[in-house]
Amino acid sequence: MSGLVLIDPFLVDSVGFQLSVGASLAILLVAPLLAEVVPGPRLFVEPLAVTVAAQVGVAPIMLATFGPVSLSTIPANLLAGPAAGVVMTWGLSVGIVASWLPDVVAGVVQWPAGLLVRWIGGVASWAARWPLPTIGPRLGIGLACAGLAGWFVRVHTGRGARLAQLVVTVVAVVALVVAVPAPPSTTTDYGSMVYFPASGPGEVSVLVVTGPARMDALAALVGDRVREVDVVVTTTGGYTARLAIDELAGALVVGSILGPPLHQIRGAVAVDGVVKLAAAGGVVVVASGDDRTRLAVSFDPH
Repeated sequence: MSGLVLIDPFLVDSVGFQLSVGASLAILLVAPLLAEVVPGPRLFVEPLAVTVAAQVGVAPIMLATFGPVSLSTIPANLLAGPAAGVVMTWGLSVGIVASWLPDVVAGVVQWPAGLLVRWIGGVASWAARWPLPTIGPRLGIGLACAGLAGWFVRVHTGRGARLAQLVVTVVAVVALVVAVPAPPSTTTDYGSMVYFPASGPGEVSVLVVTGPARMDALAALVGDRVREVDVVVTTTGGYTARLAIDELAGALVVGSILGPPLHQIRGAVAVDGVVKLAAAGGVVVVASGDDRTRLAVSFDPH
């Protein structure tokens, strides 16, 4: 990596390069410590230690750049990691040869890699819907304290790995209980999206999309532990709205989608008139007007 920086010093500003450095450094320094204190068969512990260490290394960068990080990344990486390694090796060897072959032959040769890529994509889509906590700044600091406490006990007291395991477990559980936020119970504005929760029988959770699915807004929504939305309402139905809905569908479990009469969104139901959706604290009113490319959304409190 030092050689890459000498060739291109501007790599230090690349988020991808920063993530690679953070993950590599943590795998070298943290993974052996984790493998030593985590109980279980080595066949499971060592891949888990490498995965967790990599997430530790990239967490500060991801928190600062993308927002809260879901704990689903750990089991997702365990499931997708072996396939990713095979795909990379296949691409650097067979893939180079396949580039010189006719398209039909190359497609057959690359079929195993394509199958593994679909597996990786499926794991990513599946893991995005798991109802696991996300690591925000507070929880990240708490878990870091847990790791430091375990390391201090293990190195400086000479009491062994079992006490270190106990300290890490206790501090980590306390950090999870104290720092993980509850899902929003009131209307929450995320800039390009407004979330209306459901709080009782007969109510539905509603997410109104008013603009492009900005990364910070989507990260904030997921960071608030919103994993499922009953109804998504998009006020516009053009190409930008379609991309926003696709982004949401990849991160959340989406029930039904409502759009303007002249929308371009696959699977959306066109609203031609007025639709009322009961949510926490009132009713979300969705109406189409003379401009059939847009919807008007208002909220009537009880």
